[in-house]
Amino acid sequence: VKGATGSFTGTGTNVNAKVTTDKSVGLYSQGTLNINKANITATDGAINFFADNGRIITNGGITETGQKSLLFYTSGTNADIQINGPMLATIKGGPTPSTRGAALYYVSPGATYGTFNTLAIQTYFNTTFGNGGASTLGNLTLNMEQGSRLFVASNVEMNLSNTAATNLMSGITGAPTITGSDYKTFMLYLSKLKVNQAVDLNNASDAYNQLEIANSSIENANTMTGSQNRQVAMAQENGLDTSGNGYDASKVTLTNAAGGSITLTGEESTGIYAKRGKIVNDGNITVGKKSTAIYLIEDNQGAGPVAGTVENNSSGIINIGEDSTGIYYIAEATGTPATGGVYNHGKILSSADNVIGMTFNTPHATKRFVNDGTGVIDLTGQNSTAMYATG
Repeated sequence: VKGATGSFTGTGTNVNAKVTTDKSVGLYSQGTLNINKANITATDGAINFFADNGRIITNGGITETGQKSLLFYTSGTNADIQINGPMLATIKGGPTPSTRGAALYYVSPGATYGTFNTLAIQTYFNTTFGNGGASTLGNLTLNMEQGSRLFVASNVEMNLSNTAATNLMSGITGAPTITGSDYKTFMLYLSKLKVNQAVDLNNASDAYNQLEIANSSIENANTMTGSQNRQVAMAQENGLDTSGNGYDASKVTLTNAAGGSITLTGEESTGIYAKRGKIVNDGNITVGKKSTAIYLIEDNQGAGPVAGTVENNSSGIINIGEDSTGIYYIAEATGTPATGGVYNHGKILSSADNVIGMTFNTPHATKRFVNDGTGVIDLTGQNSTAMYATG
């Protein structure tokens, strides 16, 4: 249906459609579209239902959302999708984030992160899938296949404890029935996650490992542990906005808070990694052999006056194993260099051999490499270096 005043009513009409590629939509409405059954298959980036500031009303049906595709998409304050009869929707999985099918897409309004908890989800369900204010998603059964995704959420702030589907839907009126296992609960984009419960990186079923996080901030206020090789506790890369301009470094702020602990005993592991981000350590980070506690890459593509920065604050303690590095910073010879760099106000400690406290590699004079009055680098092993700079 095209236009805000456009309307189609066919309560006896069943729509059977197969759509494919990223510019295709099964049911689209800017006005009011009212049908009986919607049996829509969307594949390769297509959307099953798109309410473009309009309304879609269906009496249920059988739908399938394939790889790279999205079940529901809404835009505008008047957008509304009503499911007034039983609907079975199968969400197909994929082996990588870019190939997964997804069920729900939510963007919090406002300039700052919106809290995404049970109350926010209830409001979202009621307004976006409401029928007189009550959610109609109770008529929906989501069959989540392995490798599929339940939610894509943007501009939100969440606690890790709220990301499990059972916790998230607890107490929700008009929530969908969710079946399946080994699916991703969330893709958080331009958002913030607070790790408020212990994380076991070895456990694939851990709530943290069930998330996908992109271009977002993470704060660890608990313990994160892992014993396998090549593990990373926190990792994010900053990208570009829709105009092709780089997001400010603050969009990716990775914090190990006071009382937070990251312990990785496997080889070739990384405690915290960011590209064009801000890394702050107020807690404890311990890594084993051939590993790096903090690793930052700066591409100088950000819009703000301050580029990527690492701060190991006065309460921050970094312990490193043999052949490892406490802080590794590299600035690429790209973009417009702004201020930034490495600041150690805390402690970097090791009794192992062949370690480097801090490595700093930049071709730009605007970057800073600082171990200030409260900063301590205590390396007692053989062949170790406190601070190494090049560029």
